[in-house]
Amino acid sequence: MTKAKRIRLLNLRDVQLACVAYKGSFQGIGTAYGQLMPWARAEGFTDAKTHKTITLYHDDPAVVGMNNVRQSACIITDRDFR
Repeated sequence: MTKAKRIRLLNLRDVQLACVAYKGSFQGIGTAYGQLMPWARAEGFTDAKTHKTITLYHDDPAVVGMNNVRQSACIITDRDFR
């Protein structure tokens, strides 16, 4: 196992996210973004400075296997949505 060269802990401001869940290899997360981004555009979450995308990784592939990694494709929102 390779050791991380540097780990930093950051305190970030609270954000509201809209997310699409995905389970599978890292290379497949694009399918979740393919669902998320058309919805985000339709909802008006289009400002690149405000509405950044974030991928959340919920599992370690060394523990659950590469094809069972739970991930979330997310976008930061600045208001409530439906």
